[in-house]
Amino acid sequence: WRLNSTPTIRLEAASEIRTVRLQLPAVDGAAPASNSTSGAASRIESVRVGHAAHLDLAGRSVAFSLAAPPDVDRAARAAARSRGTGPVELVAPMPGRVISVHAAVGDTVEAGDPIVTLEAMKMEHVVASPIAGRLAELLIAPTDQVVRGQTLAVVEA
Repeated sequence: WRLNSTPTIRLEAASEIRTVRLQLPAVDGAAPASNSTSGAASRIESVRVGHAAHLDLAGRSVAFSLAAPPDVDRAARAAARSRGTGPVELVAPMPGRVISVHAAVGDTVEAGDPIVTLEAMKMEHVVASPIAGRLAELLIAPTDQVVRGQTLAVVEA
């Protein structure tokens, strides 16, 4: 739920989760616009059983229920597993000055280990390794100025 955004709901049917945009009635009490091309609103037959709604779709009963909220940690782990192989470039998330380098070329690093600390507007930001591996390249040194998106280091899995 976000203020002033399109209202959506996460539904689960047959182990598949989809985000569906809700069509709410107009504020002035007018009927909502129809999605059909003929202009007539279509009616879908439904039956509620417990926490599931069974809808008649093309002569087939399909059970829908509210999906659990997304699990950010699980999504991050799945993204890390599906990353593929090869080197990963660590890039500067903002312009700033390198105030510290925490690893040397050839060092073994774990996911989350700090590689570089940047300072921008008197705030420090640690750039950490996204994967476990070996630091293959280090393209900066302390006191270097960097721009946003500049490659700082390369980690090989």
